[in-house]
Amino acid sequence: MNARETEVASMVANLKHLDIKARLICSQFEYYPLTGRLSVGKNPNAGRIEDKRTLYALMLLPNIVVPHGSLYAISRNVTDVFLPENALKTSIARIRGAFKKADIDPDMIGTSKRVGYQFRTGEQIESVGIDIPRFPVERIALDGYDYLPQTYEFEVEDERVRLGVKEVAVFQRLLRTRGVNVPYSAITMSAWGLESDYALIRNTNVHVASLRRKSNKTADTSDIVTVPRVGYRLKAPKTEE
Repeated sequence: MNARETEVASMVANLKHLDIKARLICSQFEYYPLTGRLSVGKNPNAGRIEDKRTLYALMLLPNIVVPHGSLYAISRNVTDVFLPENALKTSIARIRGAFKKADIDPDMIGTSKRVGYQFRTGEQIESVGIDIPRFPVERIALDGYDYLPQTYEFEVEDERVRLGVKEVAVFQRLLRTRGVNVPYSAITMSAWGLESDYALIRNTNVHVASLRRKSNKTADTSDIVTVPRVGYRLKAPKTEE
């Protein structure tokens, strides 16, 4: 077991002792693990998760690939076991399906082939009703710069620059689905909670220009690609896990 696997195993061991009576909050939705209820915007009953502990575990380990066996152990509250990679496929499919019905991006649940699953978000999950362990979200390496989710900064050539609130919302929405075209409507919903209109599209363009500048890029060299008449895309990493 390498250092990274040891770190995740330690996190998983801590999670097994957590009470499920919590409310977990991210920018897209709120999740009530005890009942499996999803609350989105003004809709407190946007959907329901059958596999409650599976999503619970993934949300408490954001941006960390949780191995199949460890995730199964948390979701079933049993000792860590070795499982083939398809053992949780049905469970993950149900969660993604519930997300889609609730208008939550199903790609927030990512798959790392032959390893495990991941809750993709650039933010730390907040909780109400219980103290949860705070695991460090690793820096995310991008094209010539790093994104530091805990401090909402770009690091370029050992210098850090802080992002504004809306810049963070726009960037994290693109980051969640790297390599996929993200329409203006999805970006403005994440950043402002509103459908896109002319003013919000202009605001989005201004924030993207600022993100490019802070990452020391131009429109031609940035990994934030303009998709004409659609929106933007953050280039996918050159190598996959």
